[in-house]
Amino acid sequence: GWMNILPMKYLKKNPHKYNQIQLNTDTHFNAIIMDIDDEELLTEWNAVGLPTPTIQTLNKYNNKAHLVWLLNVPVSKKNRKAIKYYKDIVNSIKQLIGADKAYQNHQTKNFLNEELYRTTYNDVAYDLGNFQEFIIKDEKYQDKLGELESTGSRHIDLFNELRRYGYT
Repeated sequence: GWMNILPMKYLKKNPHKYNQIQLNTDTHFNAIIMDIDDEELLTEWNAVGLPTPTIQTLNKYNNKAHLVWLLNVPVSKKNRKAIKYYKDIVNSIKQLIGADKAYQNHQTKNFLNEELYRTTYNDVAYDLGNFQEFIIKDEKYQDKLGELESTGSRHIDLFNELRRYGYT
């Protein structure tokens, strides 16, 4: 297709040709996607109380999986506040369930490819508000700011220390 975008009817007709599907685009986040590399963590989402994933795709040969929560309303990548909220949710879920922290959250395993994957569907899409209670507030700003060394300027050092509190 144009710009590597395939019509859905072609993908449904030939699912065995594709291992991945890109759900999140250059302009919108349409889903929350988690990459699970350890099969012991496959049900961790349930243990922490997260909503049931819309799609769970498990590789038949290595038991690595993707958990996908489809969103009712796509998150526009032009809206900085919405992106920050979305990323806070994604990073918190990664931490809560032990998902791959380096995973880029754009593509997912092709859940239509039954030769390669075992798939479970849940006919529900979610709003970001369904995940608000799972945002980890204590650690998310520490990860971004990290430990700061002295710059040699007491004014800059004071600002760097106070911004930890002010920006939360």
